Amino acid sequence: MANQITDNRTSRAVAQTSAPASETWEASGGGGSIVEDTDIFIEGSTSVAEQISTSRRVMLYDNGSTIDISNSHIYIWVNCGIVGLLDLKSNGGMTVRCTGPTSTNFVEWYVGGSDSWPSSIQGGWTMFVVDTASTPSNTGGTPPALTAIQKIGISAVTATVMTKAADNTWVDAIWTLSDGNPGIIVEGRNGGTTDWTFADINTQLTNSAGMFVQSAGGAWKCNAPIQFGINDTTTHGFTDTNTTVLWDDQEFAASDLYGMSALGNSGGTTRVLLGNKTGTGDAATGAQGGAIQAAAAGVRYFMDFDDANLDDIGFYGVTFQHGGDFQLDSSATSTISCLFIDCSSANVTDCRDFLKNKIIDANTADGVAFITTNDLGDMVLNEFEFSDGHAVELTTTPAKVTAQTDDGNTYSGYGATGTNDAEYYNNTGAGLVTISVNSPGNGADYRNGTSASTTVQNTVTLTVTVKDSNGNAVEGARVRIEDDPLGTLISNGNTNASGVYSDGTYNYAGDEDVKIIVRLKGYVFFSTLGQITSTGISVPVTLVTDTVVELP
Repeated sequence: MANQITDNRTSRAVAQTSAPASETWEASGGGGSIVEDTDIFIEGSTSVAEQISTSRRVMLYDNGSTIDISNSHIYIWVNCGIVGLLDLKSNGGMTVRCTGPTSTNFVEWYVGGSDSWPSSIQGGWTMFVVDTASTPSNTGGTPPALTAIQKIGISAVTATVMTKAADNTWVDAIWTLSDGNPGIIVEGRNGGTTDWTFADINTQLTNSAGMFVQSAGGAWKCNAPIQFGINDTTTHGFTDTNTTVLWDDQEFAASDLYGMSALGNSGGTTRVLLGNKTGTGDAATGAQGGAIQAAAAGVRYFMDFDDANLDDIGFYGVTFQHGGDFQLDSSATSTISCLFIDCSSANVTDCRDFLKNKIIDANTADGVAFITTNDLGDMVLNEFEFSDGHAVELTTTPAKVTAQTDDGNTYSGYGATGTNDAEYYNNTGAGLVTISVNSPGNGADYRNGTSASTTVQNTVTLTVTVKDSNGNAVEGARVRIEDDPLGTLISNGNTNASGVYSDGTYNYAGDEDVKIIVRLKGYVFFSTLGQITSTGISVPVTLVTDTVVELP
């Protein structure tokens, strides 16, 4: 095994036109003025340059034979010194172009123009990433099949005539990455002894080949999926704190381009830890996990950490924003004190921990749940704020479906039983599921799927403590708790020797306004109003001696 961080893309061109590693480049379909530039480059020691003008110019690397780039992403470095003079993006000011053996048979994607250009953090160099499965912006001649592409590069045109003949646009290295494959693979440990960090990804990839670069404020900008670990027999370790990872906002990126995953191994260990954990069990908390986010209108990212051979995966105090699907269903995966903002879904079935997290503005549709699990016990003390759909979907596992415990999870703003916005969606298809809700949990409402039924038992304690005006416990006082204003009996009984009446059998189904009545011979009749909430109710009562009337 090598302790290394590797670029897993396939190199197609390194932007050299001379020996010893000569490449074939052509301009404007052949016979152009492409030259090699040893002064302006970002990868290796050279780039290729051309003068872009009002007559569209094309800079293409010729592979010499056709290759299959279907279901792939093209990565290409471009440095345009005249962005402000390009034609509009909608007119193809700057495009990424692919052709077959004949240059006039092409497909291309409009990636920039004078009115639209990605911010550059590499001294003018911009890396464009294009999913070849996305719809092209333009075609020419007989569009080539993506399984038979021979030339890859750019085309560009200015909106006004250039006043001086000089090279003004440069192209450097070109890669492709097959869909579903990681672009960055983190193997082993740093030097074999220290866990890798995000900063190591940048340094180990020699300027990250444009995939993982530092942006304003010290955040890391990434445009390729990252895999931690490989299937071997050694130790793979990655640990970081207080780090922000921003996924790139490439217009033509596929929906599954951005994300992180871990690959375990049966003979070694794989560990990925973001943030710090303190405490144990349900008392544990997480902090300093940093943030992982994508652009609000950009492509969402995935988190895939459910491989069977993982050993220790921890997300502690991480803020996840504009995320997609989170696969956290592994007995090695803990997610504690994290914030999920505008994320789509999370599978936590049989995870080690999903504890004290907060879910805000979930990207869920009507009738669709954010959490999927076969056991509510997989999630403890989490907070869900309604946006649309359900908080939790229960799926089938025969050993667990009939009795569930919701341990302290709270839900805000969800809909009534039977609606597509209730807290729970019982999709077990296994008959009756009984859900017992523990304090401070307040789950109450559900929707049943096919062949499913649900009973929610959310028992809270109703307590009335009665003392006299001297602070002494009053035993035998009669306590009645009734609905207000209907007067329907909810609970009644007598205080014990400690002056306490307690009923732990009330099934909470939502906040309930109540009237509490206490009376005992020799004391003035007592009545007050209150509300039963998800934590029950506890009412202190002081009885005053009645010196006028004796009750029967």
